[in-house]
Amino acid sequence: MSGWYGSDEREDAPVFAENGAEPDRSRRAQAKLHRKGRHTAAKRPEEKSVFHTVLMVLSVAVLAGLLLAGVSRMNAWSAFKRQVAEDRAETLAQGLTVDGVQVGGFTRKKAQALLASPQSAEVQAFTYRIHVQDKISVMTEKDLPVGSDLNAVLSQAWSLSRRLTLSRGETVDSPFAARARLRSRLRQEGAALSSMTGYDVEDVSRYAAALAQQADREPVNAALISVDFMRRDFGFSDDVPGLTLDQEGLTAKIAALLASGATDADIEAPVTVVPAPISRLRLKNTFGCLEVRSFETETPGGDGAVRAVVTALNGAIIPSGETASLRGLLEGSVESYASAPVNSFATALFDAGLCAGLRLAERHPQPDAGEKLRGLEAALDAEKDLRLQNAAQTPFCVLCYYTPMNGRGTRGSVTLEVYGLMRQGGETAELNAKVTETLKPGTPEVKIDPGLEPGTTLLRREARDGARVDTVLVKKVNGKAYSTEIVCSALYPAVSRLIEKGP
Repeated sequence: MSGWYGSDEREDAPVFAENGAEPDRSRRAQAKLHRKGRHTAAKRPEEKSVFHTVLMVLSVAVLAGLLLAGVSRMNAWSAFKRQVAEDRAETLAQGLTVDGVQVGGFTRKKAQALLASPQSAEVQAFTYRIHVQDKISVMTEKDLPVGSDLNAVLSQAWSLSRRLTLSRGETVDSPFAARARLRSRLRQEGAALSSMTGYDVEDVSRYAAALAQQADREPVNAALISVDFMRRDFGFSDDVPGLTLDQEGLTAKIAALLASGATDADIEAPVTVVPAPISRLRLKNTFGCLEVRSFETETPGGDGAVRAVVTALNGAIIPSGETASLRGLLEGSVESYASAPVNSFATALFDAGLCAGLRLAERHPQPDAGEKLRGLEAALDAEKDLRLQNAAQTPFCVLCYYTPMNGRGTRGSVTLEVYGLMRQGGETAELNAKVTETLKPGTPEVKIDPGLEPGTTLLRREARDGARVDTVLVKKVNGKAYSTEIVCSALYPAVSRLIEKGP
C-alpha cells in the first residue's frame, strides 16, 4: 500500500513481530537497539561497581582503625603494667651510676655490695697543733678514721629513683605519672653520682669531746690552809678558775681546715674561763669570827685534861663540803679526857656551830639536863658524837683557848670561837628550845637499903617531868626574825621520885 506516509518498505519503519515471529533485524532497528543499550545496559552496571568499591574501602578502613586502636590499647596497657612494676620494684632507676658503676636495676643492698670494694684512696697527711691555754695537743691524720659517704650517695640515688620534682612548667598528672616520666628521663639521659672518701665530721666532734674531757675543769675556791692562833692570822690557798672548751667551735675550726686541705696549722681552741666563786682575796678580806661561846670549868684534880681538849680543838678547820666529828677532833677517844667536862665542850660547839652556819649531822641530848638547858645542849662519850657539816662554799675554823681562874688549876674558863665568811651587817642567829609535850613522872619508887637503920627514910631522887623538845634555829636581821627552822628534836624521859628505907 502506498500513500502519504510512504511505502511499507521504508528502512526506518517500525517492525513488529507477530505471533512470536523473529523481530526485524534491519539496519535501522539494530542501530536503534545499539543506541538504547548505551543508555541502559551499558550505563547501569558501571554505577553499581563504584558504590561497591567505595563501601569496601570504607569497611576496610574502619576495620583497620579498630585493629590499630586495639593494638595501641594493648601496647598502652603493657606499658602501663611495666611502669607499675617498675614503680613497685625496690630497685634503683635505670641509667644511674655511682663512681662509674652501673647501679640501675639493682636493689640498694646489692648496689652497696658492688660499691663496697676496698678503696685505695690516699688521705693527705696533716699536723694540727691545738692550743688550750698553755697546753698543746697535736692532732694528725692518724687520729681520725677515713670514711666514705657511700650511704649518703646511695640515699641520693634512691631519692632520684622516687623523686617527684619535675621541670618548670611540666604538668603533674599524678604522682605515678611523674615518677614514670622521671624514670624514663633517667633511662634516656642517665645520671652519674660520685662518693667521696675523707673524714667524717662526727669523728672530728668525738675528737673534740675527748679533748674537752681532758681540758675542762671546775673552778676551785680558795681554802683555809693555816691558822696562827696568837695573831689570829689565817692563810689561804689561791683560787683556781675553771675552764670549759667549746666543742662545737673547735669541731668547726678543724673541719674547715680539713676541707681547705691545710696540712700544717695552729688552732687556738675556743674556751670559756669560769672564775672561782670564792677567791683568795675575798676570804682574806671577809673571813672573821662569827660566834663565841664560853663556859667555866671545875676540875679538882687539875686542868690537864681540859687543856688537852682545848689543844685538840684549837685551829680545827672544816673545809667546804666536809663534816667535822667532835670525837674525831679529839683523836677518836674521850676516855683520856674522862676528867674533862666534854659535855660542856659539845654543848658550846653545838650552839656556836649551828648559829655560825654549820648544819647538824648528829647530836645526842644529855638525859639529865636541867629543864632550862634542854634542847640547847649536846652529849659526848664513847658512843655518842656531835657532827657538824659544812654545806657552804667557804671554810669554817674553830679556835679554842683556856684561861685559868686560880693558881691551883682547879677552876678555869674555856672560850670557843667559830670563824667563817662574815655575814651581812645586822644578821644574827640563835638557838631556842620549844617544849612540844610534857611527860609526867610515874609513882614514886621505893627501895629497901639494909644499910639504913630500921624506920629510916631517905629521899634519894626528886621527881622530874619529862618532855619532848624541838631545837629551833632563828635567824634575824637587826633583831627581827626572818627564818625559823627546827634543826632537831629530843625526848627527855620523866624521872619518878626515889625513896630508900631501912629494913
